[in-house]
Amino acid sequence: MPSLAQHSGTLGRRLAKHLIRRCTYNHSVPLINSFAGMTADQAVEALLGNYQNFRPEPLNPNNGKPWLNDTINGEEVVTTNQGPYRDYIAGWWLDEARRDQTLNHKMQWFLHSIFITNHDITDNDHFFDYLKINEAFALNNIRKYAYNISLSNLMLRYLDGQANSRTSPNENYAREFLELFTITKGPQAGPGNYTHYTEQDVQTAAKLLTGFRMTTRILGVNNTFSDPPQSSPIVPTGAQFGTVDYNRHTTGNKTFSSALGGVTITGATNAAGMYTELEAFVNLIFAQQQTAISYATRLYRYFVSTKIDATIQNDIIIPLANTLRSNDYDLKPVLRQLLKSQHFFGTDDGNLSNNTIGSLIKSPIEMLLNAMTFFNLNPPDPNDQYYNHYHNWYQRSVITNVFRASGFEIFAPENVAGYPAYYQEPAYSRNWFNGSTLIARYKMIEILLTGNRVLLSGSNGGVKVDIPTFVRNSGYFSNPKDANILVDEFLDYLLVETPNAARRQYFLNILLDDLSPINWMFDWQAYLDTNNASSVKVALDRFVKAIFSSQEYQLF
Repeated sequence: MPSLAQHSGTLGRRLAKHLIRRCTYNHSVPLINSFAGMTADQAVEALLGNYQNFRPEPLNPNNGKPWLNDTINGEEVVTTNQGPYRDYIAGWWLDEARRDQTLNHKMQWFLHSIFITNHDITDNDHFFDYLKINEAFALNNIRKYAYNISLSNLMLRYLDGQANSRTSPNENYAREFLELFTITKGPQAGPGNYTHYTEQDVQTAAKLLTGFRMTTRILGVNNTFSDPPQSSPIVPTGAQFGTVDYNRHTTGNKTFSSALGGVTITGATNAAGMYTELEAFVNLIFAQQQTAISYATRLYRYFVSTKIDATIQNDIIIPLANTLRSNDYDLKPVLRQLLKSQHFFGTDDGNLSNNTIGSLIKSPIEMLLNAMTFFNLNPPDPNDQYYNHYHNWYQRSVITNVFRASGFEIFAPENVAGYPAYYQEPAYSRNWFNGSTLIARYKMIEILLTGNRVLLSGSNGGVKVDIPTFVRNSGYFSNPKDANILVDEFLDYLLVETPNAARRQYFLNILLDDLSPINWMFDWQAYLDTNNASSVKVALDRFVKAIFSSQEYQLF
């Protein structure tokens, strides 16, 4: 039976790899080895630790200076041609995610996958502020996050909160807040009745949300930003938020339908009261059991499996939802309960060959950052190679060449529903892997091996892994001269499960190219003696490309 009882004993390598793959973008061997000796309790507590950004904001690739918040280092204002700068901010986020060995960036992406926005819709400083809000709440309180993100400049622009006024009501944000972001749409119970809420509730919420407005800050000027007023303390975000205009607000009390308990929220009588009104609305929605079930379901699909039957619903989802509500929607208690559980590790039925480990398909982010961290592959140093770091590597090679070519617009999904891999049943994560995305996924490893963009002309900025040197010097391989041991160790590191004998032989044949293991032993020894890798590089590159192109490697 599915069980949230805590997994006992040390994890070992197999379960440590599973936990790290699901909870971080960092697939470094030292991290795996460290977690292998921990219990589930110890490992998850380490994942719930703080992550301090390596760099507080990105640098301008054209001059090496920050341009968003940092006035100390002589930044220069960016007011034109902002399109590429959005990608530079996304590149900054990716580089921090690459370094992060905690749950922080995985949970930042989780928040983004629900409260969808599109960074193309407004100035890049608003995009940066959106990321800072996600960062502040990633391991904190999702109820408070919902309140704060409703006031972010990017969200106000994206879903027309900026245009919502008492004389011209706009229902976009109210509708998506209920349907997609929080309580979700239930079965149609009748005209305008979605079970969990009604059309009347959308209209009432839209009136409550009138009068909120965007603010503008000059790029490069470091103001002292203040978080929106609210009744309970929050962590500081370091972001600038929108503001309120009482003259554009619909006054009077707001009464919701019986689906939401027929609650009446007292209308604001001044600008300050608009924040209180908004907070009361958020609290109303989060008081509903269905909102907790919605988030518990999304957490389960994000971290465990997309398959939810009646037993999973009753034994896993409902208890997780209860934990969320009993802890006022703080995320850490429910993450502890889920990620330490026997069910997460697949040990609740006594069968280690379960359908939990390796049941999800990697996103392009996981594909890229897992490879970079496994190979200890650092992008060019942004301090002195800022153009190569931000422009040639992250903007041109990663975001344009790999992500967009695979149909993935990072932080800019096609519509407000978000990325199909997180919501579109029955395929879910299989949406990452289809005929239109295959080439870019398979070419990613070639980009790392050659130092070229491959799908586009030009250098990738100097990001290149030398496989012979990596095998010789990393310390991860006990006896590289032995082809059988080398293949087994590579497969153990990179695949979620040990392949069967036929698949193992397939990968061995790829390495040896129909030669014998003795030939490999002589070739490797010649490399060690002469430092000339030509005899082994072709074989190792071919072997590594075969692993990264395999169906098994797509899973995590």
